[in-house]
Amino acid sequence: CARHGLPQPVLRRAGDSEEYTEVLLRQTFAFADDAAPSTSGRETSLERTRSVMDIVHSAIDYLFKASAKPRNVLCKGMHRRIDSGTKARERTMELRGTPSVTVSCATSAYEAFTSPVWEILCDRIGEEMMMRILLYCSVFIRVGAAKD
Repeated sequence: CARHGLPQPVLRRAGDSEEYTEVLLRQTFAFADDAAPSTSGRETSLERTRSVMDIVHSAIDYLFKASAKPRNVLCKGMHRRIDSGTKARERTMELRGTPSVTVSCATSAYEAFTSPVWEILCDRIGEEMMMRILLYCSVFIRVGAAKD
């Protein structure tokens, strides 16, 4: 943020849960893809008007519009909606807010990004940066930290 003259979000506040401060802020790392669009020279907003679930669903919808079979881990267990009869509909459900995508099995990545700790982060970084993380970053969570 500072390098591009953008306001720095306050990520940590008094009263934050240990899961948010220790797991998300200290043990989670996001690396942007070299092909990610630059934020340099653009005004970035820290505002948020939608829930993190709605933002995740928008990212998934965007990925499926860009590709029939997106490689993003958020899209695993999901596919473009094809109305091929009752049996197919019984095994899948529509992704809320994205009628073109159906879910046969939500992944742990989907569950993690729609969790309360990511809701807190989204509150603090805004929709635009959250979408940037979902669409253009590889996100890793450190394991085995107790051994350090």
